[in-house]
Amino acid sequence: MDTDNIQAAINVQSLFPLPPEGFAWKLYGDATFLKPVSWNEREKVTTTNAFPVTTYAASPESFSESKSFEMGLTLQVIRDTHKFIEVNAKQIAGVYLQPYLDAHKNNIIFLERDTVNDVDRTFLRYKDATPGLKSVIVHKFIMADTRSDCVHIFTFESPEKSWDQNWEKYGTPILSQLQLNTIITVDAETAQQLTGHRLQ
Repeated sequence: MDTDNIQAAINVQSLFPLPPEGFAWKLYGDATFLKPVSWNEREKVTTTNAFPVTTYAASPESFSESKSFEMGLTLQVIRDTHKFIEVNAKQIAGVYLQPYLDAHKNNIIFLERDTVNDVDRTFLRYKDATPGLKSVIVHKFIMADTRSDCVHIFTFESPEKSWDQNWEKYGTPILSQLQLNTIITVDAETAQQLTGHRLQ
């Protein structure tokens, strides 16, 4: 194991301010964000695609691949699409986003796009009102960086009835202070140590 790399990652975390009560800084790959300390976590790496996709999820609820949560955070990282299939990150973000736009076009709360430091950013919030199920509010923040050949997709969701409360208490702190860290490169083994768990 690369202990120097682990120490470098710890040093990066020490650059961040003291987290709010009940939160801790979470380093997942190259993303750092606030995570409620009591939330359950799971990680999955999908290797069946032509390009690697990693998924991190956290929620106060117990959940699994077969049992989703009602409220929580999901981070998907799509890498190396240009390298493997010659489709850049901006195009991949568009392909990912379009089905959500099509399926929820009558329930979109807002959709905003901008570019910061050559990173294309998309903010989408919509209501998922599937018949027979609880109405859910979903907020997606998508960053597509063609230079690094990577797309980061942060999704926070909550039942509509408790959305305002959960967004203020959890969604806002998590998504308003996240950063992508390019100071260090964390290899897969180190990332596993830092996330501290494996998919069960």
